[in-house]
Amino acid sequence: MVGTRSPVLFDLDGTICDSALGITRSVSHAVAALGLPPLGDAELRSFVGPPLRGSFAELGLDHAGVERAIVAYREYYVERGIYENEVYAGMADVLRTLCAQPVPVVLATSKPEVFARQILDHVDLAGCFVEVVGSELDGARSDKHEVIVEAFRRLGGRPDGAVMVGDREHDVVGAQRAGMPCIGVGWGYAVGDELHRAGAVRVVDHPRALADELTRRLDTTTS
Repeated sequence: MVGTRSPVLFDLDGTICDSALGITRSVSHAVAALGLPPLGDAELRSFVGPPLRGSFAELGLDHAGVERAIVAYREYYVERGIYENEVYAGMADVLRTLCAQPVPVVLATSKPEVFARQILDHVDLAGCFVEVVGSELDGARSDKHEVIVEAFRRLGGRPDGAVMVGDREHDVVGAQRAGMPCIGVGWGYAVGDELHRAGAVRVVDHPRALADELTRRLDTTTS
């Protein structure tokens, strides 16, 4: 197992980075390219976080339509959208503090892994992570549970005390299926009380509170 303490797995979009602008603009580009009616703000924001193919399928597209939408989405995303995001205030400090302890910090995202690595390089946080795990470009391993399982495979097993940090119900459910708790963050893209309803062990409203909660849990697992 990498590191000397229990690992912390982080979601990316809505947890570390506010990436809504780049994602929603990419979705709008795809919708226009396919000749579909424009989406409202709430519909666009619903694309931030969940696996992209599932979100396009919910528009009523068949498999071929979804794949065309993905191609059109990436036309904008690869050129511009990937850079239209910023790290939430305070989250860089949380990550750098954890990895300095040392705590194995892992990125576990439904975003294609190649894009996740580009984003971490862009925001100068790549050095905080011992592993970066995401989906494949063809959509394989996009379910959050699958991502977490792959993360543990790369780490060499799931130790007691591991915890997931995320902003949507998909993070909570994926963590539960993998046998670990999830701390929800209230600054992301969750709608209403979805994190509580999904079963998050706690929902924090500021990175300082997240740091305190992680410190308490890590101290407990190493005491």
